[in-house]
Amino acid sequence: MKLENKFKNIGRVHLGLQAKIGILVALPLVIIFLVFGYVGLSIISKATQQNLSERLLVTQVLAEEISQQTHQLIRDFEIIADSPYSKEGYWELAKERLRSMTIFSTVDVDGVFILDSKGNMVWNYPSSQSPIPYSLSQYPTISQTIEEKKARISPLIFQAMDGKASVLFSVPVKGTKDEIVGVIGGSINPAEGRMSKLITPFRLGKSGYAELVDDNGIVMASARYERLFKKDDHADRFSELIRKGESRVAACHRCHEEEKADRVKDVLAFTPIKEAPWGVAVRQLEEEALGPVRKTRNMMLILGGPLVFAALYISWMATKSVIRPIKELTTASERIAAGDLNFTVNSSSNDEIGILALSFDSMRSRLQSSYQEIEEWSKNLEER
Repeated sequence: MKLENKFKNIGRVHLGLQAKIGILVALPLVIIFLVFGYVGLSIISKATQQNLSERLLVTQVLAEEISQQTHQLIRDFEIIADSPYSKEGYWELAKERLRSMTIFSTVDVDGVFILDSKGNMVWNYPSSQSPIPYSLSQYPTISQTIEEKKARISPLIFQAMDGKASVLFSVPVKGTKDEIVGVIGGSINPAEGRMSKLITPFRLGKSGYAELVDDNGIVMASARYERLFKKDDHADRFSELIRKGESRVAACHRCHEEEKADRVKDVLAFTPIKEAPWGVAVRQLEEEALGPVRKTRNMMLILGGPLVFAALYISWMATKSVIRPIKELTTASERIAAGDLNFTVNSSSNDEIGILALSFDSMRSRLQSSYQEIEEWSKNLEER
């Protein structure tokens, strides 16, 4: 029987009253902290994602606006190319319409041109200012327009005569038998005009800005003038996103800051343009972009732990203040059980434990009186 009792007691943990009360108080505090911590971190995570989504939305809006401008310009060229006179190789009407585009187009067109089926120059305007060489077939988008019979928009190019930066729009002119009669198109400077006006004024805080880049990662327009016509440090990534037609937002390293030796992190959002091999990027220092959200998260983590420990310590001390008078009453009961009644059960509290101590002391006093009476009766009996 004793052996069975020993086996029953194996694994049992005997906790004192203070430990039990401490656990009952601490457990809800820990659960509340975990729940509120999880909810708080979830809210912070959602706020971060919303911040990133809003940046991506900005790039999408800018990209859509630029896409509409490029689509309209291509459409204007296609209308001229579809003219019966153009299909027959009579260019006079096309020349007049192309001249008008340099003045009235919704996109600021710097120059216009007409090429033959080989890509050789037939006509260009303004001829006195045009840096366009005699043959444009050297440019891939022009040769693609001739070979594939499709409209094309070039990445940033630097023209041969004066090195002026521009992009070329080219539209095939098809004859009655669907053969290539020629190519018409024009050039624009993306760093100037209406497209750049969408990009250059854009600012986010102190470090945020927008850029227009081509599929080679060359900056075509930027809110920061010193960045113009330079290759971005994420050129390969931009080329891949433009090729796949994907939008992305993420944190990345900024490597182009010459005045800083250390790499710093950006929050970078990028959206390719549907109608052209370009893309819009919006970037800002991560410290500034996500600083307020991360400060809140860090404050929660830094203050949360100490506050929980402080609450546990306070609950432990409060429990201890309750247990102390109970231990005193336990000691008093043991003295009474041992026959020691010559003491007083004191309590400084006015709560239930204090009332219990007074009752306990009253019981001790009555027992002491009873013992004294019994002793007197015993003496009297002995005397008799």
